[in-house]
Amino acid sequence: MPLTTNHYPLFERCREELGEPDALFSVSPKRFWAKFGLGLLLLAYGVGANIVAWDQGLWGVDHVSFLVLFAPPLTGFSILRHLYNTRGLRVLFYPNGIMRLQRSEIESYPWDEIDEIRLKTEQGAIVVQRDDDGQIRDCWVVVDSPVFQISQAATHVRRADGVQAKFTPALAEYPELVERIQRATFRILWANFLAARQAGEPLAFGAWVITEKGLKADKTVIAWRDIQSIELRAKSVVVKYKVAKVVTIAQELESLPNPHLALAWITEARRLVT
Repeated sequence: MPLTTNHYPLFERCREELGEPDALFSVSPKRFWAKFGLGLLLLAYGVGANIVAWDQGLWGVDHVSFLVLFAPPLTGFSILRHLYNTRGLRVLFYPNGIMRLQRSEIESYPWDEIDEIRLKTEQGAIVVQRDDDGQIRDCWVVVDSPVFQISQAATHVRRADGVQAKFTPALAEYPELVERIQRATFRILWANFLAARQAGEPLAFGAWVITEKGLKADKTVIAWRDIQSIELRAKSVVVKYKVAKVVTIAQELESLPNPHLALAWITEARRLVT
């Protein structure tokens, strides 16, 4: 989705050359000011607390001092830095990809050029949709959108040429954006995935490898028929299986590339052997 160079604002250039987007995601003003106020408050508290502690002879470097005197201003600084880095960010959703606009920068991520998505979330759920024939047609991970714990949620999108973009809850309707990205890429990546599986190729998803026999984790191969459940728990994907006894294995969701593909196949493989 190339754009020619001109002097119009970036958003107007996209609308003029690519048409109206299906959806627009931008930094939420309410969240921006809420986070800005919290960041300033934490910085002010840190300065005041350190002045009082120094004046009273209580200043020092230990575990308690770090939690009381240093952690709040560091958190405040982190919040303000994040706001600065995301100022002016807009994401335009088109049928063939997304445009990331920020100040004077334009990046395009066509769906057929995206080869990897990584998700980070504190809470989530797996959604699998099937067609009338029972075949999987869609799968995505529902993510949460924390207001202040910014570092606890993020979505990374990577093109085949290595260019990456990071999206965070600074964007209004962040869960909807993440769902849209997963569903738009699923239909392309899933077809490629099925072709590779039919050819008998093992496919790696971080530390997990999907094989014809089952899910390989480290040196253990878990047969598909032995898997009892798969769920998101805290920051991890947890697989429960039973051989002699019930055992669970877990991998952090963030370390699982294209989780919507991996979770879809594990769900499908379990269904086919039951």
